[in-house]
Amino acid sequence: MNFPKSLLIAFLVILSLHTSGQILNGGRIEESDLSDWSSNDISEFFGVYKFSDNIQSKVIFRVMGFQNSIIVQVESYYKYEANMDWDHNFMNLNNPRIDLDGTFSCDEFKGKFLNYRGFGLEKNVLKINEAFTFFDDQVYELGSRIGNTNYKLKGRFTEASTELLNPKELYKMSSTDLKLMRNEIFARYGYKFKPGGEMDSYFSRQSWYKPEFTDVNKYLTALERYNIELIRTEEQRP
Repeated sequence: MNFPKSLLIAFLVILSLHTSGQILNGGRIEESDLSDWSSNDISEFFGVYKFSDNIQSKVIFRVMGFQNSIIVQVESYYKYEANMDWDHNFMNLNNPRIDLDGTFSCDEFKGKFLNYRGFGLEKNVLKINEAFTFFDDQVYELGSRIGNTNYKLKGRFTEASTELLNPKELYKMSSTDLKLMRNEIFARYGYKFKPGGEMDSYFSRQSWYKPEFTDVNKYLTALERYNIELIRTEEQRP
């Protein structure tokens, strides 16, 4: 699904009011604290990068691979007021690309994967050249890598959202587990299952499940769509 750049920036302005590109882990950084990060393997850049995490907003980029392409999904939470529930959204960036020298680009943004060293810390970071916000005169955004691609994903079968599934492994699974694996992808996005149905009954017992949306298809990544079809194929096997 294509998102105009202006809409994406407006969306992230709201969701990261207090994020600033020259601040990391609560401390202001110097440009000299950043250095190039290059690799012989694109997968070294994969992971989850946190750009904002405060009482009003949480924004992470989940960077992963699928076949010969890159997937970057933005997961955002926002509270308009302290006593309100979190407003939760997902967005898949269009045509992301990563070069071995760490250069990052997509239709919406350009940036670079870098190393950060300062305040006694060493971190891998993703610098987005264009700031999400227009506050505090910041000129870019900086997100620190906080985990692997499955970081903080919930459920029994998180690999269905982060890895290309192996049909030979699916063949060994029971029909019940295959069905749960497929529907768990939708559940992670907060899909509302048919009230009183089998999936509604199962996921309602999971502490992480928060039903929010009647349609989550626009949130699915290309990897998840592919895996859903793999699972369905195995489910239909006699």
